[in-house]
Amino acid sequence: MIKREIYLNRIRPFYNDDLIKVITGVRRSGKSFLMNQIVDELLESNVKKEQIIFIDLDSKEYKGFKTGKQLEKEIDRLYTNEKEKTYLFIDEIQNIKDFEEIINAYRTSFNMSVFVTGSNSYLLSGELITKLTGRYIEFPILPFTYTEAIEYIEQLKSPIEFNIQNYIIYGGLPKRFEYQEKEQIYQYVESVTNQIIDKDILNRAKVKNKSLLKRMVDYVCVNPATTFSSASIVKYLKSESVNTKIHTINRYLDFIVNSKIANRCYRYDIKGKKVLKTEEKYYLSDLAFRTIRSNTNNISYSNTLENIVYNELISRGYRVYIGKLYNKEIDFIAMKENRIAYIQVSYLIGSDKAYEREFSALESIKDNHPKFVISMDPLDMSRDGIKHLKLVEDFLLDKKSIF
Repeated sequence: MIKREIYLNRIRPFYNDDLIKVITGVRRSGKSFLMNQIVDELLESNVKKEQIIFIDLDSKEYKGFKTGKQLEKEIDRLYTNEKEKTYLFIDEIQNIKDFEEIINAYRTSFNMSVFVTGSNSYLLSGELITKLTGRYIEFPILPFTYTEAIEYIEQLKSPIEFNIQNYIIYGGLPKRFEYQEKEQIYQYVESVTNQIIDKDILNRAKVKNKSLLKRMVDYVCVNPATTFSSASIVKYLKSESVNTKIHTINRYLDFIVNSKIANRCYRYDIKGKKVLKTEEKYYLSDLAFRTIRSNTNNISYSNTLENIVYNELISRGYRVYIGKLYNKEIDFIAMKENRIAYIQVSYLIGSDKAYEREFSALESIKDNHPKFVISMDPLDMSRDGIKHLKLVEDFLLDKKSIF
């Protein structure tokens, strides 16, 4: 597995911190590999093996562990080095009921640095926040970025012909690169999707209408980067002879976001400088989910490329919002520390109408923060201080393309 430096670089300063390090992400996005890479780095820094406790709750050895008492007993059995700092790693901790008080006790009562992973954000629910009183830090991770996928294919010495089209269709789930046939990739991604629905949603949430929940998953997967409201979904379902309520749709959307299948992106009022929690967009954590849950081969390139840019920005550690300025929409506002960039994404801006639409929206913003238009056009169309970036060459393959 390639070294996921984009995430390790953020986690390293906290290796010895007493904050609980919570690594979250959709199933099979590489959380376990990342945690093993942290272990390797600790061992390389002269931490002894007996200082490390690693419990994989998805493994055969621990598949029967369901309660905090079982987990506590196992940690006590493995805790043999009381003189030196111990590093406790627990993989897929959401499998344990009432785990919060257990890991907090080890954090506060022992000389331990605690790392946990989870496939859904239920472990960052109000219960966890209350019991840990802010003593944790979350590190969300995504499947492979475009450049990580290239690096992994080279490492595997795989004959896969990889390009942006391949990435749009088959996504970046790490294990999918071990398969070369279309049918094998489809079967793998479908199995992952079914696990997410069954284990991370239906088993953890009180869903009365399971068929409606699955239809909602399909709706979100088929419509990435699309603005829609709960009311519009209710109206759509009614046209399909399915009656439901806005409250139910809101709950189901929360379940889908919690499962990490998709991320919710809020709007940001550029003039008022505030977040607006209305008409959000939903971006898939991996575009292969769209391929699997869709019944058509048609691809909306504008939407899928927007989804790719969103995931790339998130993976680079930006806070990302949809920009709103009067009646104009800016695809993304990317924020990091005290820096801001405005970004428009389009498949092609070769026509005069598309070119004017993308650039004029950015020109309406009168501050001096950098502004970018990202597209698949081969020619540089920069104008008046607004920089045009080619999606692959100038953005995905250049980690410093924004700031």
